[in-house]
This record gives sequence, structure tokens and C-alpha cells, in this order.
Amino acid sequence: MYTFETSGLFNQNENIYIVKRLNDSGFPSHTHKFAELVYIIDGEAVHYIDGTEYKTKKGDLIFINYGQTHEFSGNESYSYYNILYVPEFFSSQLINSENIYDIFRIILADDFEGARQLVSFSGTELSALSSLVFEMEKEYNEKKPGYKSVLNGLSRVLFTMLLRKLGDTAA
Repeated sequence: MYTFETSGLFNQNENIYIVKRLNDSGFPSHTHKFAELVYIIDGEAVHYIDGTEYKTKKGDLIFINYGQTHEFSGNESYSYYNILYVPEFFSSQLINSENIYDIFRIILADDFEGARQLVSFSGTELSALSSLVFEMEKEYNEKKPGYKSVLNGLSRVLFTMLLRKLGDTAA
């Protein structure tokens, strides 16, 4: 099984990597030394994370922790964003006194409950998520002055949306 390293993907002095994948039919089983968010733009696919099957569709957000084995297969119109974070991002950029407990409890835990790997967004939440991820991709690709700060801030918003949604599903 292949293990993706941070070198070769992440630019020097960057802790986030964003790529949009269009018409992707899947990727074989692998693991990596970074955390990955997969935001489904279009289509349907099956994701396997540590052997558990997740059927995904437009509006789904999947969290894959570093070290987890995963793979997916989809049809040729399956499109998504990959948002990758080096492990240090969580301690140096994302955590603050307001969300540290939630992040450690939900995001950085070694063992996940099934519903916590995949979160589905719809309606106005989906619209907000789509706009946010599009803005993140734009900042990442354009690399205008201050883009790292903007990406860190947008990542905080993204994880706050995820934590809120997880809180809604846990209630």
C-alpha cells in the first residue's frame, strides 16, 4: 500500500494543500502523513476508510485522519476538492481556547464513530460550504500577499462549520 508523504505535495512553508479533481473515477488504497478533507462537488462514489464503507454524494464532507487507510471508487463524473493539512496545522493554526476540546474529541481522535467520518450538507449550509471551499481554492492558487493568513482563517470557519454540523448530528 502506498503512503503519501507531505514532501512533494505541500509547498515549502505551507501547511495546507488544495486541489480540485474533476471527473475522477477513484483512487486505490493508500494512507498518508497528513489529514485530508474531501468535499464532494458532484456525482456519487463509495469511500472506504479503515474498511468501513461510506456512500458519498454532492454536499458530503469526509474527514480522513493521518494514518488512516482509505480508497474510493466513483463514476466518471465524480468531482471533489481535496483539502490537505499537515498535522502541525491543528496545533499551530486551528486550535484556540474556544474549540480545543471539540477538535481533540472529534477531529484528532484515533478512533472514529462512523457518523463522524462523513457529514452531509444541504440547502443554505451547502451553499455556504461551497462558497467557502471555492474561496479557499482561489486563495491557494492565486497566492496573493496574506493568502496563508486568509487560508488559516477560512480553515477555522470550515472546521467550525464541521464541528457545528457534528454537534447537530450528535444531538
